[in-house]
Amino acid sequence: MSDRPFPAEDWTFEFQQRGAHPVVMADIWCRAVYFNFPRAIDLGTVGYDYLMTSEYKGYYRAGAREQMLEIFKERLQSDPTYLNYILDSTERKAGDFKSYVAGGEWDWNAFIEKTLELVPWFYIPWYVMEFNILSDRVVGGLEPYRHTIENIVDFNTASMLLMFPDKEMEFQREQAAFYALVTEVKEGRDIDPRSYLERFGWMKTFILAPEEPLTEQELNKKIKTAIAERSDETYELQRKRRDGDRGTIVELESLIAGDKRLRRSIDDARHLGWLLTWSVETSMRAFAMGIPRYKEIADRIGLLYDDWVYLTTTEVEQSIAERKCVVSREEIDARKEAWIVSIHDGVLDIVSGSKAKENIEQLHMKETSNVQKDTQEVVGKQACAGKANGHVRICLTATDAEAVREGDILVCSMTTPDYVPAMKRAGAIVTDEGGLLCHAAIISRELGKPCVIATRIATTVFKTGDEVEVDADKGIVRKV
Repeated sequence: MSDRPFPAEDWTFEFQQRGAHPVVMADIWCRAVYFNFPRAIDLGTVGYDYLMTSEYKGYYRAGAREQMLEIFKERLQSDPTYLNYILDSTERKAGDFKSYVAGGEWDWNAFIEKTLELVPWFYIPWYVMEFNILSDRVVGGLEPYRHTIENIVDFNTASMLLMFPDKEMEFQREQAAFYALVTEVKEGRDIDPRSYLERFGWMKTFILAPEEPLTEQELNKKIKTAIAERSDETYELQRKRRDGDRGTIVELESLIAGDKRLRRSIDDARHLGWLLTWSVETSMRAFAMGIPRYKEIADRIGLLYDDWVYLTTTEVEQSIAERKCVVSREEIDARKEAWIVSIHDGVLDIVSGSKAKENIEQLHMKETSNVQKDTQEVVGKQACAGKANGHVRICLTATDAEAVREGDILVCSMTTPDYVPAMKRAGAIVTDEGGLLCHAAIISRELGKPCVIATRIATTVFKTGDEVEVDADKGIVRKV
C-alpha cells in the first residue's frame, strides 16, 4: 500500500474491462503485461508500465508500448509465419489453461503462473484484430471483384459474410439449447435444466470476479421472459436469415474460387474471428471451474467470498500460509471504496480509498478532455448493417447489461460472452473499441443486429436514456 501519485498526463487509456475486475485480477494483468507479454510476443521488446483501476479501466505509460506495437505490426505484414505463431499459440494457451484447471491438482502459485502465461494471449490476437490487418487484406483482395459482387449483394455485406467464422462457437450452441428449452416449456413439457446449466451456466461469470454461475431459478426466469417477449420467434427469423446468408456465401466463394491468395486471407480472417471468441469462452469457462477453489481460499483465510478478491496475489499467498488474512479490515474497506493497481519498472503497487478516488478522477478528466460537451454524434465502423432508433443503455460491465430492455441501444466499451443475453434484447449495438473480427461484430452479425464499432467515445458522449438513431450502414450514431 502506498500514497504514490499518478500524474494523469503520464498515462494513456487503453481499454474498459467488460466485467468487474477485482484487485487480484488487476495484479495479474499488470504483471502479465510487464513480464510475460514481451516473452509471448517474441519480438525482443521490453515490458511497459501498466495501471488498472476500480472503474474497470486499463492504462499504459507511453513509450515502450508504441515502439513494440509498431514492430509487431511490421512483423505481421512482412512475415506470414508470425501470424501462424499467434493463432496457434492463442489456441494452445487457452486450451492448456482449461486443461490445467480441469485436471484437479490445485496450487495457488501454480495457478497464478498459468494465468500469467495466459493473459498475453488475450491482448495479442486483439491487437491483430484492432489493426484490421486481416480484414483489410480481404477487402483489398475483393476489390477487383466489386462489380460482380454488387450484382449479388452489397460489397460491405459481402466482405463481412466471407469473414464470418465458419466454426461453431459456444454462444451459438447456447442459443440452440436455450430455445429448445423454451419450445419444450411452450408445449407444456417438463424440462430438465441440468444439462443446460452444466454446459452454459458459466457464461454468467467473469474471470476471478465473485460471480456465481447461472442458477435453475434464473434460467426459469429467462425462459419465462423469452416466452413473454416472443424472442423465440426472433431467433427463428435469425436462423432463417443465416440460412439465406449461407447461400450468398456459397455464391461468393464460387466467384473467387481460383484466387488462392484471397481464399487464404479469408481463411485467416475467419480463423482469427473464431479464435477471438473461442479463446475467451474457453478461458472464462476454465475460470468458472475454479470457483469452488476460490471459495476454499476465502474460507481458509477467514474472508467472505466477495472480499478475498480485494487482495493481491502475494497477499493471498501470505494469507494462505498464515491461515488468516494479512490485510487489515480497514484496508479492505478502503479498497472497496476505490483502488489503483499499477506496475512501475517491474514493481507492483496499490493505492486505495480517497487517494485512489482522486487519481481516478484525474485520469477520467484527461480521457474526456478532448470530447466536446455538445457532441451530437459519433462515427465508427459498420460491423453489421441496418438502422435502429431507441434509448441508450450505457453498459460498462455485463452486470450493467442486465438492465437492457427490448429495443434499447446497447452502448459499451466492447463485449464478451456474458453480454450475449443483453445483445439479444438490444435494438442495436455500439462500442468504443473493436475491429471487424471482434466479439461484438461477430455476435451482432449472428443476431442480425445493427452494430457500429470503434467509435472510441460513444460511452463518453452518450448517457443512459438518450434517444439516438443508429445508422450502421454509414457507421454513424446521432442523438435525436
